[in-house]
Amino acid sequence: MMSLARTLLPLVALFVVATPVAYAGNKVLVSAPIANAAGGIACLITNAGTKPVTISAMETYGGTRGTTSLLPEPVTLPPGGYIGKGSGEIFGYCRFVVDKNPKTLRATACKFDLGNSTIGSTFECVEAH
Repeated sequence: MMSLARTLLPLVALFVVATPVAYAGNKVLVSAPIANAAGGIACLITNAGTKPVTISAMETYGGTRGTTSLLPEPVTLPPGGYIGKGSGEIFGYCRFVVDKNPKTLRATACKFDLGNSTIGSTFECVEAH
């Protein structure tokens, strides 16, 4: 019994030390799917926090174009900053990879139609979590 305890103790200690590391690093936000046969899908994200946030990926995943990267390189958003990009995808969802707590971010996938209404464009959005 004592030999089993000696064997397991280092493993338990390693697990306890390594566990916080497993939660560090990038976080992912994903929207619900959205469809738009008349226009495209846009991914938008706002930093509602008090510290800068780096967006390392913003992508649409869809049924007609596959995965489309909307950022050629990482972008750092200051507090209150935002970025949005669209693709010609007609059905899919948005995926965001960020370096901070996603609770301080507001991210959406929106379908848009440009010039198809009296106000020039229309948006309908679903939130990313």
